[in-house]
Amino acid sequence: MYSLQRKIYEEVKKTDVVSFDIFDTLLLRPYIKPTDLFVHMEKVFNAPGFAENRIRSEIAARKNAKKPEVTIDDIYLFVDNRYQVLKSKEIDFEKQVLQTNNEIKKIYDYVLSCGKKIIITSDMYLTKDVIETILQKNGYINYSKLYLSSSVQKTKSQGDLYDLIKEDVETNNILHIGDNYDSDYVKAKEHGLWAIHYEKPISKFMNGSKRVAKFVNDHSNDLFASILIGSLSIYKQNKECDNYWENIGFDYAGPAIYTYTSWLDKQFEKDHIHDALFVARDGYSLQKVYEIIKTSNKTKSYYLYAPRILNLICNLDLNAQLAYGGIDAAAALSTLIDYFKTAKCFHNLHIPDHSNLKQQINFVKSHLQEYKNLAKQEKEKYMSYLKNQDLSINNKIALVDTISGFLSSQKFLEGILNKKIKGYYWIIWASTDITNYDVSTLQREREILFHEWNLMEFFMTAPTPPIQNVVDNKPQFKPVLPYERARINAYSYVSEGAIEFAKTIKNIFIDIDVFSNYKTLTDWINSFIDMPTDEDKKHFVNIKHAYDANHTQFIPLCEHWYKKYKITKRHCLFKFIPIITEQQKRRKDTKRYVLFNILTLLKKKRKGHYFKYYILGVFPVFWHKIQ
Repeated sequence: MYSLQRKIYEEVKKTDVVSFDIFDTLLLRPYIKPTDLFVHMEKVFNAPGFAENRIRSEIAARKNAKKPEVTIDDIYLFVDNRYQVLKSKEIDFEKQVLQTNNEIKKIYDYVLSCGKKIIITSDMYLTKDVIETILQKNGYINYSKLYLSSSVQKTKSQGDLYDLIKEDVETNNILHIGDNYDSDYVKAKEHGLWAIHYEKPISKFMNGSKRVAKFVNDHSNDLFASILIGSLSIYKQNKECDNYWENIGFDYAGPAIYTYTSWLDKQFEKDHIHDALFVARDGYSLQKVYEIIKTSNKTKSYYLYAPRILNLICNLDLNAQLAYGGIDAAAALSTLIDYFKTAKCFHNLHIPDHSNLKQQINFVKSHLQEYKNLAKQEKEKYMSYLKNQDLSINNKIALVDTISGFLSSQKFLEGILNKKIKGYYWIIWASTDITNYDVSTLQREREILFHEWNLMEFFMTAPTPPIQNVVDNKPQFKPVLPYERARINAYSYVSEGAIEFAKTIKNIFIDIDVFSNYKTLTDWINSFIDMPTDEDKKHFVNIKHAYDANHTQFIPLCEHWYKKYKITKRHCLFKFIPIITEQQKRRKDTKRYVLFNILTLLKKKRKGHYFKYYILGVFPVFWHKIQ
């Protein structure tokens, strides 16, 4: 980029006049293809068939034209009557979404500072007054003249527009800069101008990343994919950011959070929600982005501390965990017992350790009244915190979380408020019983579609440690463990990037729906998971995810990036927590089954014409001949 600017600066010094192309040079559209604007209009204005009809009409207008260039009025003579009302809407759309190209704007301002004359040259069907309005909105002023093919009936593509320019400015010493290799470079040079071919930013962005190119290829007819990539390319073009985590926030966490909060915005409006409680920690960036993108002021949002531990210590809600047993029951009981073990009523009593689930259950049952008394005290403390939030208890209240196994926060708040509230989630585990709860989910399929949901947990968290409780209206955080510190430091920047993405989309589209959807978003996140760069691996190696209720057990994010083995299948608890993974060595001669991504239970290795099996990956137990 720097070498191109330097080259242009050097050429500017030699010339009398600098001519700039408009589209994909001075101005950028937030779409992969220019015609995606018509697809966007079709969805916004509920006009099925408009995009195809608009494209065909332009082709027909050009084919039947008796002049070198057509105007938008000429095009709409061929557009179906039912779409005629969209002509003014198309002009409004162009005015709204076209964005300044900061790289070229710097060059534009440099040319003016050199005292050189600027002209603007474009093959375009929009009228001169519309283009002038758009240029002024984007800061392009003080140019000498605007040459539009639709106004002068001469074109760059034919070359005669360049001849007209030379006659007008009375010099051949003209430099033209544009993105179309044929009309902006070849034709300009053929007609005696100096010319520099400028690669359009959207092409540069797609060609610069294999995973972006693959995603675009897989979503060639996907409007949200077009807007996503188009908006990302504008950001990359216009804002130089050297912070890796902030870029990850913009590129991946931002689209994920935007997709979810856009859905929430629509749901709150439909469900007449007055107060929306974004629960910590998942709600940290969600609430900030929601406040940026929301289309109505009817819903007031809060960032609320309501950790699942409070459902245990205030409501003594153990039923779900005990029903499932295993690690959930053990974690819940250990958390409850540890929290209250210093209470006076338990002094001089033997507290069962974490290794004996049966003793823990018996201990809680035999001291149930003591636990109820303690729970009542905790509930009173929390009620004081809620009163300070200025909540309207009598209004319709929503709770916002991301993924839930036991609806702990919703159960807790319903118990505290003594009323039903509505819960909104990205997804609820397939095994969770939601019969008695009012919930809505963004993702309809009750299974994890992301190749690594823990990465989504990282994208939607907070730059704080886990919450222990709320005391004196302030959150009490757990001690910061080393892995938590690395995550917190990184996430501060991730959150900034995610918020910047929301601001970018809001700035471009205001309140125009971009039709974000979780399926396209899932594919975009999976492209990152499946095609990491060396830079990704270097930064993520120290980021780990705490998967247990006590936040003491950590697993690496995207662990398969660093392994000789590739995960081919996961056997998960609740389709979420990986218990056993099947892993294939990259040269495909060895397969193994691993417990909790730590302990190899069985390894199957090829030796010539035989497969040998090893218990714990070490001790050979049997073999068989390959058929």
